[in-house]
Amino acid sequence: QILYLYSPIDNDVFQGTIPEEVGLLTSLENLVIKNSMGLIGSIPSSLGILSDLRQLALFNNNLQGKVPTELFSLEKLSYLNLAKNNLSGRISLKFGDLMEKLVFDNNNFTGRLVLRDLKSWR
Repeated sequence: QILYLYSPIDNDVFQGTIPEEVGLLTSLENLVIKNSMGLIGSIPSSLGILSDLRQLALFNNNLQGKVPTELFSLEKLSYLNLAKNNLSGRISLKFGDLMEKLVFDNNNFTGRLVLRDLKSWR
């Protein structure tokens, strides 16, 4: 199952926060919410219970806070794009074996991230 929410650039269709209830979509494999500066708040930790999640793309929004550590233990997650938000804190070094691409640019992360065995990252 795919939940794809797209807002064309400069068109804030989505306002508010991502609800914790998104974690109830247990069969969700792909979640894409992009280009919506009206999307605020933090990334819900409930995304970490979506065991079938393969792609998580929450980029070019106005999300804030730390990335929930639960995301980094999702074993099937192969693509994670959190670019162009206002996220902060440290990033966990624990990723599932299937992780292929990480995109974290244009945020406020601290520390050093050492990546091995990824096909693509920036």
